[in-house]
Amino acid sequence: MKKMLAVCLGFALVLGVSPAWAGAQDKDKPKEEKKDKKDKKKDQGNEDLPVPDPKESEKQLNRLARELQNALEGPSPRQFLSFIDSAKFDDYPRFEDMMERLMREDSIRAHFRQAFNAPPSGQGKAQMAIDAEMELARKDGVGQISRRRQQLVIDWEYTRRGWRIINITPRNYFQPL
Repeated sequence: MKKMLAVCLGFALVLGVSPAWAGAQDKDKPKEEKKDKKDKKKDQGNEDLPVPDPKESEKQLNRLARELQNALEGPSPRQFLSFIDSAKFDDYPRFEDMMERLMREDSIRAHFRQAFNAPPSGQGKAQMAIDAEMELARKDGVGQISRRRQQLVIDWEYTRRGWRIINITPRNYFQPL
């Protein structure tokens, strides 16, 4: 019996077939290879990501600006913050806290009118200037209505999830009352 097992192992090794007890080590290799491929894709960034044509990008950005206005008036800061690429947005945690406080404490009416659109670049970046008007009132009813008017500059970048905001200038426009 032992001779037969030794012969089978010998044939298995010659043919390149791993025995069951040695195959346990090989099972992890495909998982490691898949993980390496995912890591390589993450490292590549937006280099291999096809950017939509400029006309389509402009339509998408105009739609996103309207959705951004609606999200600002909505009840959830998460909806507004979902437009932002938190990894590339400088000092995102502070901005996130400011938006959560603004939308928790104040009722908001907003109107955005696009003043200028820079055509999207071949690298998947775009810039938009918005004339923003906002009326703020405390939800607890204390105080008067505050009105703000300012031009906001929004920097966009095309990602795997579509167009995402990577910067808003000035950010103090969203300061709570």
